[in-house]
Amino acid sequence: MPRLAYHLTRGYITWITPSTPKAVRLRHAICGLILIAWTPLGMAVLFLFDSPGSESDPVAWILVGFIWLYPLLFLLSLPLAHRALKNQEIRRAARYACLPLWYAKVIVMTGVGFYLALKKS
Repeated sequence: MPRLAYHLTRGYITWITPSTPKAVRLRHAICGLILIAWTPLGMAVLFLFDSPGSESDPVAWILVGFIWLYPLLFLLSLPLAHRALKNQEIRRAARYACLPLWYAKVIVMTGVGFYLALKKS
């Protein structure tokens, strides 16, 4: 049981052993599902450039980059994990497959933090 708690705090998927090819494929499937849910947000963030002069606003570019980094990490993790699986480096493949999941966790926690900070004031 302590090992399960350890994996939960690190963000691993715990119902299968974290370092198996099946776990790597499952992580990629979860990232793909998150990417489907991400699509409306990815398209909506482009409306930050609607107003005149907003294309030179650095905050808009930072926000767009922050949101659009998730699919880039997903596309980066696919070949890296595939190459690691091909070389029988299962633990490294599991870490590569978790890149987008860790970033999604950062996005959610940042959003929750901003929400709570705005709710306090």
